[in-house]
Amino acid sequence: MNRFLKILILFLLVAETVTPTNAADPKKSAKEAIERYSSATKKNPNDVVAWNGLSTALIFLGKTSEGLAAFQKAIQLNPKNASLLSNMGKALLDSGQLDEAITALHQAIEINPESAAAWANLGGCLLKQGKMKEAFEATHKATGLGPADATAWNNHGAVLLYLEKLDESVEASQRAIKLDPKNALSWANLGAALLKQGKVDESITASEKATQLNPQESIAWNNLAGALLEQGKTAEAVITIKKALDINPADAEAWSNLGVILLKQGKAEEGINAIRKACEVNPLHVNSWIKLGETLLIRAEYEGAIKASRKAIELDPKNIAALGILIKANGQLKHPDRVGTLMARWLLVQSSAAKTNNDKPLILEMAKGLKVLQVEVPLETPSPSAIQDYYKKHKDRYNNDQVHLKMISAPMVTKTMQAMETLRKQLANGGDFTALAKEHSDDSAATNGGDRGWMKRSDLRKGLADIIFSLKVGIISPVLEDLDHYRILTVIERKTGAPTPLVEVKERIIFQLKAAAMEQKIQQWIVDARKELNEAQSRL
Repeated sequence: MNRFLKILILFLLVAETVTPTNAADPKKSAKEAIERYSSATKKNPNDVVAWNGLSTALIFLGKTSEGLAAFQKAIQLNPKNASLLSNMGKALLDSGQLDEAITALHQAIEINPESAAAWANLGGCLLKQGKMKEAFEATHKATGLGPADATAWNNHGAVLLYLEKLDESVEASQRAIKLDPKNALSWANLGAALLKQGKVDESITASEKATQLNPQESIAWNNLAGALLEQGKTAEAVITIKKALDINPADAEAWSNLGVILLKQGKAEEGINAIRKACEVNPLHVNSWIKLGETLLIRAEYEGAIKASRKAIELDPKNIAALGILIKANGQLKHPDRVGTLMARWLLVQSSAAKTNNDKPLILEMAKGLKVLQVEVPLETPSPSAIQDYYKKHKDRYNNDQVHLKMISAPMVTKTMQAMETLRKQLANGGDFTALAKEHSDDSAATNGGDRGWMKRSDLRKGLADIIFSLKVGIISPVLEDLDHYRILTVIERKTGAPTPLVEVKERIIFQLKAAAMEQKIQQWIVDARKELNEAQSRL
């Protein structure tokens, strides 16, 4: 055999992970592999293939530290082998050593940027760290590099599941299954996605298939429990989820789901303890912190709900559910400033109004939200001097001047700006306002030639009032866009009225000053929320 062929076979053997689960008796197969590879390493301590096979078999039997030590030996012998580093990264990932796994996988990618396996495993690590965007990018890269790599599609499907892209998740899991029909984890992920789609029967079929292929696949038992719960089979769901926990006591999702089931059974303390256990076994599991926050909120344990939800926000700064819990809990504790900042943050994440440089729509949404939540924001009563200054500055609003107004008003859905501009030119060139208003206006004054009679500033909305009272007698206004109407105005006459005394408008001025202070406070909340969000994102 020539040297090139030997190197090629060696590479293929090293790149291929031993999969004792495909044997009739996986544990027996793994034990035999350990004996065989151990013997090989004693005969030849520089046998990279033997060290790689030994490490995989040891890890399969739960001897993680010994398996990782064997991997380290293999890598010492061949430090530039991307497949070895990728396999060790996967082993570290499975043992929960995420930082070490990421380091190994980055090394593998640096050596071989085209390694689909390394990218797929990196995506799995990032998923467990809650870094959804980076996880998606890594697994997407893996599927592009290895379209026939079942692990790449499986991990990509898992990321899509967490991102709630359920149709895409189902499709990715189905592709993984087509490539490797005996991969229990792919069937389990498919079951989870189908369950979230509400396809309970299909989810049960997929989850049961996963348990048949690998009775030790805790995720499959967990999904099956969720589906049984949807069918109202609570007792069976508890038994099934406890199977998942017997297999993997560190399964945060299973503990969390058990907690939810126990709560539904009225076992409050047991349920909360189970959810707390979920947070303990995996402090990076965002959904467990959210469930704990929701539960404590319902129990009126607001401080605890805030603490749990803050943890979720630290892991996922844009998590809408966690922000909602924080808003409600802080509202109950009468912390209006905190509620305001959190609500602003919620809108910055969720609202289309936050996607512009104009904060005015955001301020309006905030004001509505505060009203719905019945949040009382204490505002200082304006001082007498502030009231006096406002009265002087806006004295024209209280002078009781009147204008005799004519108006042509047309809905934007029936008229174009061009048509209204043509009409305005007719009026400016001496056209009969009364006749044209009867022909073109569409409001209650149309039959009267657009004549609105005498009007005070207080009879009109502020923006429109400012325009009308600035018009000179006989001048035709520009075409105005006012709400959902186009308007053309003219003032026929004016008359001056005596100013309203301050004492009569004092309460109105106080209201205006408080409204301005409230808007300023909301604006500050938005500024604070943006800062918090940016700082949280930068820490990830």
